[in-house]
Amino acid sequence: MDLEYHPDCVYDRLVVRDGPLHISPILVYLCGQHQTSIYQSTSNAIFIEFHSDHIIPAAGFKMIIESGEKNRQLQFHSQLVLYSLIIHAI
Repeated sequence: MDLEYHPDCVYDRLVVRDGPLHISPILVYLCGQHQTSIYQSTSNAIFIEFHSDHIIPAAGFKMIIESGEKNRQLQFHSQLVLYSLIIHAI
């Protein structure tokens, strides 16, 4: 991942929240350069925020979102899907 760096990530940032809302807990808050990383949500929803300004261009990021059943024998035939995020370095 390659985004513009600032200590407070005020210019470019990628924020993934562990839930469906913009106020859900933050799973990961990134800016600058990072290696490929894997993050896993605790529910079946994530909220993704990406902000970029036009000042310093960078390569950006690639995100892969995978889902799968955590437990195939849940009561009432319900399914719990966890999302795993893989954020790749570019």
